[in-house]
Amino acid sequence: MTPKHVSHDANASLGENDIPSISTDPYSTTAEPGAFRAAYVPQSGASNGSGHGRSTASSNPYSRNNASHYAVKPKKKHRRGKKIALVTCLVLAVVLVGVGVAAALYVNNLDSQMAEQDTEQAAAIQEELTTPVSDEPFYVMLIGSDTRDDGTGQRSDTNIVARVDLSTATVTLISIPRDTAIDLDGYGTQKFNAAYNYGGAAGSIKEAKELLGVDISHYAEIDFNGVVDLIDALGGVEVDVPMEITDADAGGHVDQGLQTLDGEHALIFARSRSYTTGDFQRTTNQRILIEAVINKIMSLPATELPGIVQKMAACVTTDMKVTDIVGYAQAFQKAGNLTMYSALIPSTTADLDGVSYVVCDTAQLSKMMTAVNAGEDPAPYSTDYTVSSSAEADASGAEATPVYSYSDTGESFDWNSTDYDPYATGEVSSSSSYGTGYDASGYSGYDTSGYSSSGYGTGY
Repeated sequence: MTPKHVSHDANASLGENDIPSISTDPYSTTAEPGAFRAAYVPQSGASNGSGHGRSTASSNPYSRNNASHYAVKPKKKHRRGKKIALVTCLVLAVVLVGVGVAAALYVNNLDSQMAEQDTEQAAAIQEELTTPVSDEPFYVMLIGSDTRDDGTGQRSDTNIVARVDLSTATVTLISIPRDTAIDLDGYGTQKFNAAYNYGGAAGSIKEAKELLGVDISHYAEIDFNGVVDLIDALGGVEVDVPMEITDADAGGHVDQGLQTLDGEHALIFARSRSYTTGDFQRTTNQRILIEAVINKIMSLPATELPGIVQKMAACVTTDMKVTDIVGYAQAFQKAGNLTMYSALIPSTTADLDGVSYVVCDTAQLSKMMTAVNAGEDPAPYSTDYTVSSSAEADASGAEATPVYSYSDTGESFDWNSTDYDPYATGEVSSSSSYGTGYDASGYSGYDTSGYSSSGYGTGY
């Protein structure tokens, strides 16, 4: 049988770029002028023009007639593609490793900045701290130290022990007045803030543990001077200021009522004791401020937390790492509905040998700490005559007492403690009603040399 083929005349009308038809007989070895043999012949289902054929060598680099293109070029392009992919991966790896290393160095730098720099003190602090049990509540010692331009040096004006329960999103703040009488090893009867003066943060942690009967797992020492920048970085904090404050010693004036405090006014609020209840109201204000800061941090997106930690590093010394702090914050954010309790240890005041003390009612304190350990509100066990809101202050008629530190002649204002002591004025019953845990004979050895009124200025 004569094979069929496409004649030259059949393609005579093709344009310059048109492809001529393929012979219908895939096994034909001859063709009329103008026809060509397929470069590829399938074993079955021969091409019928559906796209399985090959073009001429002149138009197709993969033709057998262009062996060099067919055998070499694809491999070269393939290797180049592999090289590009490999280089891209290496660059990405270097970038990722670089970012990771930079982030690690950044975090390590913050950790180092927040750590206690005195190696001896750091070792003493670690001896006092107890490693927390996983998923169990733990206690944190918060120490507020204040350095002012009056030559008095650094003091622990704030001593708060916080119980943190991540599983229930509950924080309980217990204030220890700085003038609370304690028996300090090697120094006899002293006020609580003497523990910091003599033993640093480690001394404060040790005395707080003994007074409250709890293990403390972490501590944070806050320099009041750095609080301004921290709160400004937060965009201010919302606080209901119980009473209008006019206190030159604390730094100025703060209006009464609900408002957003910037760093400067928040510091005045935390420092001032220009009240009838003096330092007792200040401890309440400090707890109010801490709650406001925590609530503000909880409202921030997670992406902003590292920046806040960076600001904290400038004013906080702590054993906690950046990852700990961010982790705790995120745990509270995830839990939602943060519950906060706050109270002052049950106490009264006593004047011994001309020295005023705050004396803890140890029996009542034991009941309070039982409630705290159970995650309950400690307020019912507290002897607290302070106010925590503007409405409460208005209802009770409580007002702050203006303090003007300097007269026109520059002389220091003579602060009268009687005006600031609700126990001395008869507003609150005397220590005679607290028969448990207080022995007046044991508080006669107080050394006043380190606490002279000239050393503490006006009202501090």
